[in-house]
Amino acid sequence: SIPSKFIMENKLKFGFIECRLNCDSCGAPLHLNGPLESKICGRCQTEMQIPQDSILSILESMFKGWLENNWGPLESVRSTVWSTINYEITVSRQNPCCRSCKTEFPESEFQDRPGVDSWEMICKKCNRIMPVDRPPQWLKDKCNYIELIVNAEISEHESRLGKPAIEKVVFICPKCGNALDIDGLERIVHCINCNSNIYLPDDLWLRLHPEKITEMKAHR
Repeated sequence: SIPSKFIMENKLKFGFIECRLNCDSCGAPLHLNGPLESKICGRCQTEMQIPQDSILSILESMFKGWLENNWGPLESVRSTVWSTINYEITVSRQNPCCRSCKTEFPESEFQDRPGVDSWEMICKKCNRIMPVDRPPQWLKDKCNYIELIVNAEISEHESRLGKPAIEKVVFICPKCGNALDIDGLERIVHCINCNSNIYLPDDLWLRLHPEKITEMKAHR
């Protein structure tokens, strides 16, 4: 745990976290875009379990590094968190800003909103949307100094219910040559011409579902 006197003395507010790991099935690089308890590999579609203790190790390592080393506001530090799974992390002190144009969001956007668990902020310069969430209950119970998580995925499964990166593509059935409209919602598609079920190849599936990368900010 982090001594409360250090938090008060340093008056830490926001911090940037970028976390990378590798799929334990195929070795593909993955980005952990929030306090997720599982991560689906875009290459092999394996669902990788992320232990809660690993998430806590990442956050505690980050906060302790800030407090003990007194980093500057724009200084980034890379390190490795050795846990059940090894993570490469980059952390720094910085206020949340638009990922597209780097415009900082005003502090008023993060004022407490009783009874609201999530909301969206819109960049006044380029209109990009950035989500703001309360930490999941298990994380709040163990890290009560974290109040908000900005620009992060809270649920891996919910984050995959959105539209694919490409609206629709045409794929040729390898058995009969029929043109199939692919919407990217299912990995296995059915050809009505030859009654075959076709498993979409990796290169097409990854074009439809590229690896998401976000810059998560934690606030206390």
